[in-house]
Amino acid sequence: MERHIRNAARAISACLQWRTSRLSGLLRWRNGTSPTLGILTRANNEPNENSDQVDQQASAFGDALAHVANETLILARLEEFISPKPAQLAKTDAEANALDAQVDRVIALYGGVPRFFIQGINDPKPKYDTYMSDAIDEAIEVFKRARRSLCRAQSFMIGANLLKVNPEALGLPDDEEYSQLLQTSMESVFWEHTETSFIRLAGYWDRVGQMLDFSFFSIRQYERDGFSAVVDRIRANALKMQPHIEKNPSWKAIWSYKNSEQEDGLKWLLSRRNLLVHSCISELQMIWKKMTYLNPHLTI
Repeated sequence: MERHIRNAARAISACLQWRTSRLSGLLRWRNGTSPTLGILTRANNEPNENSDQVDQQASAFGDALAHVANETLILARLEEFISPKPAQLAKTDAEANALDAQVDRVIALYGGVPRFFIQGINDPKPKYDTYMSDAIDEAIEVFKRARRSLCRAQSFMIGANLLKVNPEALGLPDDEEYSQLLQTSMESVFWEHTETSFIRLAGYWDRVGQMLDFSFFSIRQYERDGFSAVVDRIRANALKMQPHIEKNPSWKAIWSYKNSEQEDGLKWLLSRRNLLVHSCISELQMIWKKMTYLNPHLTI
């Protein structure tokens, strides 16, 4: 896997070098210029006063393209060294197949489109309820977004901390003001991605609550109630009519997670989300200094 990632990174790097020069040529062409033997000329052979600006624009676009193309590979390589590793819905092919089969059963149970069905030529077109399948797809997508946000936050934390401990690592000019500005910027982006991570993680559990709300109460609108409110409503209503659910291992896990204040519990997640969303930047900087002082190689 590591070998394939490195080969892909080399291929993308070579492609981006060509792409940047190609972008420069296209931008010159659009601005009425054309590259000729390394000398930028207009069609009427008049000097082009905007050639430097075109080159800078092409370089900026090339850097943006490199950032977008490389991010997936960088996060995939970095994930190997993050501890603890970001959660996965399925770690093996067998687990993925089992999860797919279970999702198919749930969708079919709630009237969704089955993965396979036979329809005669003259049979009427069947009608299905796609709400549950759409809700599951949305929850899975939000999980992936939260996971990517977490990895981005980790990458900026590692980068900012390395720059602080080893400022010569990037070969930057020996300018303390410039280094401090870059470090402050990287720390700011780290907190931005961290805040996004917690918001999306909380949003993922609200999507789970959306599925539970539909499962137990056939509620399709999801405007106010979050995961906690839905679970409380299930316990107050559904469990009174179906007390056997309370002994179900899945329900026990949901209820335990909802009430847990440990680092792997919902209350801990929501309290940290609120801290990040409502705290001012000075408070976050104090937290950052405390974190890096206690452990220079800290991982979230």
